[in-house]
Amino acid sequence: MGMTQRTEYQGAVADAREGATQAVAGLVAALRETLDDRSWPRAIRSATDLASVSGINQKSAWMLYRTAHSSDALAEAGLLPKRGALRSLTDAASKCGVSKRRIKRTQDAYEEFDAVVRRIAGDRDTFSEMAASWSGQPASAASTAICRQAFRSNRLIWGLWTKVSFMTLIGLPPEPGAKTADEIMLRGLCSLSASRRGSWDLYGSLKQPGDVRASLACAGGAESTLLTRYCSGLLPKLERRVEGNWSVVGAEFEASGEVAQQTLVFGEQMLQAPTSGTLWASLESNFPTESLQVDLIVHRARRPHFLRHFLGAGRGHSDGDHGRRQISAVPIELIHHGNVQSGAAFSELPKYTALLDEVIRDVGHDPAEFELFRVSCKYPPTGVTLRIEVGYDDPAD
Repeated sequence: MGMTQRTEYQGAVADAREGATQAVAGLVAALRETLDDRSWPRAIRSATDLASVSGINQKSAWMLYRTAHSSDALAEAGLLPKRGALRSLTDAASKCGVSKRRIKRTQDAYEEFDAVVRRIAGDRDTFSEMAASWSGQPASAASTAICRQAFRSNRLIWGLWTKVSFMTLIGLPPEPGAKTADEIMLRGLCSLSASRRGSWDLYGSLKQPGDVRASLACAGGAESTLLTRYCSGLLPKLERRVEGNWSVVGAEFEASGEVAQQTLVFGEQMLQAPTSGTLWASLESNFPTESLQVDLIVHRARRPHFLRHFLGAGRGHSDGDHGRRQISAVPIELIHHGNVQSGAAFSELPKYTALLDEVIRDVGHDPAEFELFRVSCKYPPTGVTLRIEVGYDDPAD
């Protein structure tokens, strides 16, 4: 983009934002003036009061009252009232004898706002995303609702879905002077459901040259990494195959539906992984998932500190910068706990804390000495990757 084009583009964005700001401010002022009119049966001091005196439903009353008393309505664009709610308000105002001038001003303000939305965004959902980005928000309420609806539709198309897909990487401390350290990787799918019988690939892991891995499973053969005592439900038939540098775990489901949900947990130890000053983990949403969760658990002696996280397009198996492919419309939650035992639990896998306690103690360490860094997101688009990076400074450095 040339300098002239960039200047014109920036000017257009500024004009759109200014127009939206003025239109929303006009709507807020008109609504407040209408609600403050003394013709209502009693003063309107809350959304409940508005619902009571006007007869409109509580949700519409809440949106109207909130907008009328918002200090920054543009930042809450997804909550601005729709045409039906405004019509209900003006009809009720007319019956109660509210000033016709105020009612007309409210109607005109809404029409002006609606015209601005159609001109700069095309529809309300797109406008909500634009307003969220102007306010520095990662996503709007509208995008979350759309992602939820997409999940519900996609799970029927795919025929396979899960409530929580998680990946946990535990960074053990290196021996003094060593440039390598062992790592433990856990992979889990909670409340996994298939709508029909069939075979699917559950997950894949990239094996770098020189990787040496050992299963944490006590039984099931050298190739099995399934931790059966932490699993539940009618377990599917599993198979592991190698495709290039990828190790892929597939499953054959013989039962289908919500009554046949399974929880699967896998675990393996990566021996003598090179240390580089950064520990990272990424998890791909390769079929419909309600929630993605990535945990990095690092020994306190390594002095870990959070670096960054993001949701990006494509597989996150390399150290490359995915900055140009980041997805900002899906909110990500970050949690840091100084003690993994107090912050690791999540309801979809009640035994998760016990699992961490077991695998950490089995390698000779105290779980109380580890810190937890967790990122998660709800209703991620299928095919995206959630990634977290933590820096550390090993005692040997």
